[in-house]
Amino acid sequence: MNKPVLLLLAPLSLALGSVALALTYRSVDITLNHEVGPLEVAVSSSMSPALGLAQPPVKNGVAYVSASREVGSWQVGLSPKLPLKLHVIRETGSSLLNLTGLPVTGLSVKSDAGPLILQLPSTSFSGVVTQDTGSLDIYLRQDTGLKLTVQKFETGSLRLDGREIASGTKLTGTYQSANYDRAKFKVSLVLEHGAGPVEVFSPGMKP
Repeated sequence: MNKPVLLLLAPLSLALGSVALALTYRSVDITLNHEVGPLEVAVSSSMSPALGLAQPPVKNGVAYVSASREVGSWQVGLSPKLPLKLHVIRETGSSLLNLTGLPVTGLSVKSDAGPLILQLPSTSFSGVVTQDTGSLDIYLRQDTGLKLTVQKFETGSLRLDGREIASGTKLTGTYQSANYDRAKFKVSLVLEHGAGPVEVFSPGMKP
């Protein structure tokens, strides 16, 4: 009597194992959509990689997670446990994106109006920042260099490592922080900016 039962259980165990394997993920892709109000993003060791979602959609080993808030102050903690690609979509309000300590692999930020502070982590990645109106401050870690490619800059000024390197209207060009060539980690950002000052602070400076 035991033998037929065992023959039936073996395929069932394999099937369950396949389902569990299909649900695992090695990295996360997170989209934060915030309409109005201040936003703060920072590392949180207590948060799960999928923002607490038990069974996020998974494709090719990547978990896709999205969260949104319409109005009000929003503080979001991100887990440092898995590689992370982050997308931030903003309408109006200040944004503080403190990515220090996060294993970022990609970044896209779209902000319609409001000041944006971006603290880069000690990782190498490429990203895009699109900002219509407001100031943009970018802070570098000691071991991280920045290459900034300005594809669109309607009006304002660009300061890098404590000095103004461009100002006026219709600015374009590619600029590097002074430590870029020798930096252990290199971040490449494409910038599309409407109006307002942009400043890249020297490595190690804090906001």
